Amino acid sequence: SGGKDSFYNLMQCVANGHEVIALGNLHPAPQDKKDELDSYMYQTVGHDVIHLYKDCLDVPLYRQEIKGRPIEQGSDYVETAMDETEDLFELLKKAKTAHPDLQAISVGAILSNYQRIRVENVCGRLGLVALAYLWQRNQEELLHEMAQAGVNAILIKIAAIGLKKQHLGRSIGDMYPYLCQMNQEYDLHICGEGGEYETITLDCPLFKRRIVIDESETVIHSDDHFAQVAYLRFKKLHLEDKTEDDMDSGWMSEMNLDPVWDADSIMMPIEDIVCSKQQLKGSDTFSKHRSDIVCAIGGTNAFEMPNFEARRHLSIAEETTACLQNVQAKLERIGLTWAEVVFMQVFVTDMGDFGVVNCAYKTFFGINPPPRACVGANLLNSIRIQVSCTAIHKEISSPNPRQTLHVQGISYWAPANIGPYSQATEQSYHAFIAGQIGMVPRTLEIPAPSSLAKETAWSLRNLSQIATVRQSDLVNRTALCIVYVTSPEDFVPVRAAWEHIASNKNPAPLLAICMPSLPKGGQVEWQVILHHGK
Repeated sequence: SGGKDSFYNLMQCVANGHEVIALGNLHPAPQDKKDELDSYMYQTVGHDVIHLYKDCLDVPLYRQEIKGRPIEQGSDYVETAMDETEDLFELLKKAKTAHPDLQAISVGAILSNYQRIRVENVCGRLGLVALAYLWQRNQEELLHEMAQAGVNAILIKIAAIGLKKQHLGRSIGDMYPYLCQMNQEYDLHICGEGGEYETITLDCPLFKRRIVIDESETVIHSDDHFAQVAYLRFKKLHLEDKTEDDMDSGWMSEMNLDPVWDADSIMMPIEDIVCSKQQLKGSDTFSKHRSDIVCAIGGTNAFEMPNFEARRHLSIAEETTACLQNVQAKLERIGLTWAEVVFMQVFVTDMGDFGVVNCAYKTFFGINPPPRACVGANLLNSIRIQVSCTAIHKEISSPNPRQTLHVQGISYWAPANIGPYSQATEQSYHAFIAGQIGMVPRTLEIPAPSSLAKETAWSLRNLSQIATVRQSDLVNRTALCIVYVTSPEDFVPVRAAWEHIASNKNPAPLLAICMPSLPKGGQVEWQVILHHGK
């Protein structure tokens, strides 16, 4: 779009080791002669600047006319003819054809689930990864960070109480104190996430040439007394070469690749607690959780049908399919479907089969598969996969519709899914959160060298991030916690970490289970059920 978020996220991508190979933009149809479209997805004001960016960065620019409109406006998105999301699909398809090595796209989304879900849908269809390093960042901290990092972006449109036409053309650095003030007085989104303002970037450390405005005019779109809507139209622009000093690559060393989150505060104490308890041993404990509205289907495998002997020579992909077919048959016998499943537990004998299992597994689910925990297990009789699931009958669920959190883009917030599952599903006042291993969100890797303390800290931190987005918390709302470890000696330290989370209150029931292996060679995985107390 040319906005501050687009280019600052691009800077984050480069600082995280990615290479920018092309730019993409969606623009209004020339024949419409409109600067601003009624789009839920795209910023179009300032489209008359976009053609200059290919020379600013010396990379190809691909543009696509916006032909669709926001037809599918639900909380989820499926491919819909003539929806404006399909214009993004065509743009990225064009770029991928021209660049077969294209692997990911940079997305400047901060808060909009609507935009994130649609971008991730398109990426999934094209085999691309969304890199969204700004996702869920604190906006006050983020805007200050952008200005300090050398992003010279100016306000090109205003549409909120407190913002006037005289603010157009001012930089985000100049406007930062005023935007913070407006946030305090009117709850204005400091980064403009509520559509309060739009920006256009004239310079940033990635640019080899900066954009200079020679002539512009102010267009009043709506002269509302309380919230005037106005934007800049550029009549004459030119590029100005930057000196080598201007393009000093030292900016990367100053980039914030480890933003602070509220949940980070639990990490250091947890590391210390786990380290102090690792040499201690304790007795096993068990906890139980039961609800009349929940239906559970116990361990199911591929070899439960009359012709199970014929299935002994199945590949792992075929065995996974047969296993899930058996689960589906059991669901149907009690009047349930996959759409009512709120959690899955998948046990495999060999974590090396993780990728193949996922490919077969995902064919049974739609765009929002249920959360799950996947762990290694010593299964009997040469069985390689076993599945259990929990479901809630639609007719006895709460009046509130089912909500799913399914974030697939890479960010600093919490790990993207590494398989066909969602981070959380909320139904009947319960939130079921997928098993969290100790991955670092921006790399999706386990911390090295191997450390139970660090993995415990990261996994609980990530669990807390997901719970917070669901407007809940681990301390007061956990009904049941299950922790998987790979050594019985880890029971004591992980229990101590869980008790620390409880902040000296009575901790929620904890079931600790020792398993042979966990995804990515991890040492600990946590899953929880939260209750909203209603």
